[in-house]
Amino acid sequence: MTSRWRDTGVAAVMLAGVFLFLEYAPPMAGPDGEYLGEAFRIFYFHVPAAWVSFLMLFASFVASIGYLATRSARWDRWAAATAEVGWVYATIVITTGPIWARAAWGTYWTWEPRLTSFLVLWLMYLGYILLRSSIDDPERRARFAAVLSIIAFLDVPIVFFSVKIWGAIGHPVPNIGFFRDPVIRTTFLANVFAFLLAAVHLAAKRARLECHED
Repeated sequence: MTSRWRDTGVAAVMLAGVFLFLEYAPPMAGPDGEYLGEAFRIFYFHVPAAWVSFLMLFASFVASIGYLATRSARWDRWAAATAEVGWVYATIVITTGPIWARAAWGTYWTWEPRLTSFLVLWLMYLGYILLRSSIDDPERRARFAAVLSIIAFLDVPIVFFSVKIWGAIGHPVPNIGFFRDPVIRTTFLANVFAFLLAAVHLAAKRARLECHED
């Protein structure tokens, strides 16, 4: 399959996901029973982006360990590619979250544990990207970036378990019963698949570009 066909296929899957959460899923209450109306549709965009960003950052974490263990440029390329894609998805999360927050809490931002720890995560991976762009020597850049990626990833479990550690201070947490609705479940899983497919596709393209840059 050519690159153009792969691009077209990924775009079609993403558009199908968009259609589902805009047209198939109705506006309704949030997981805690609060009525969010049309703002609820952000759930199908915001949460899949968060999940996939964590997966991409985990891939960068693993690739960074692989680079430090082997000093293989291939590991470094994948560490860089997945970190960048993960950061892009994290940017989607941190920009769509305030839309939900405004409807659910009446404010665009609150310094509750999950939001604060996620902002720290976003800033650390921004630092990762800036670090890679500021060092010319490939080996030195890869080594420093790998260490930073490993350190930055330690914040991911903090973000994920922040509600359990500090309590659900305002941040909505979907429960299992929430996903028993077939419309919600179908729309949500379709968008998780679409976001994951797009992330893997973008990471592969970025890794190939990184290879050419080297």
